[in-house]
Amino acid sequence: MKDLIEKIWDENTCGVIEQDKRLNKDEYYDQLSKNRYDEYLDIKKYAPFNDCKNKKVLEVGLGAGCDAAELIKGGAEYYGIDVTQNSVDFVKERLGYSFNLITDNISKNDATSIMPAEPNSPKFRAVCGEPPSFTRTKKVPIIDITIPTAAKANGR
Repeated sequence: MKDLIEKIWDENTCGVIEQDKRLNKDEYYDQLSKNRYDEYLDIKKYAPFNDCKNKKVLEVGLGAGCDAAELIKGGAEYYGIDVTQNSVDFVKERLGYSFNLITDNISKNDATSIMPAEPNSPKFRAVCGEPPSFTRTKKVPIIDITIPTAAKANGR
């Protein structure tokens, strides 16, 4: 099942659209972010992009790197993992280009090694606190920024 999920997301990286050849890279990345935040209106309302200044933040599931860019703009020391190499490569390129960021803290990995061991723990997208060790033995403070029912721009 894990291989199937990885294959599907690797072929269809979340949030990535084909680049309009008339757009330069800055305009293309801006368009990806605009699409994300126009579709999911509540993300910027609930996600603590500006509350992680000088904190280490781990994003699980990178997509097109829109949230990563917002976290970095907010002053976070960014770490990211994704199960797909395409997303990892895309986000590394985006953050390297947009922020001249060394992207060694972004890697292909899955979240099973960092998820809380408790069976009823909440899902999460970002972790603020100590640098990720990618093991269950490391206690990492979790800030739950899972977006509650995100309203879409078209009302659906």
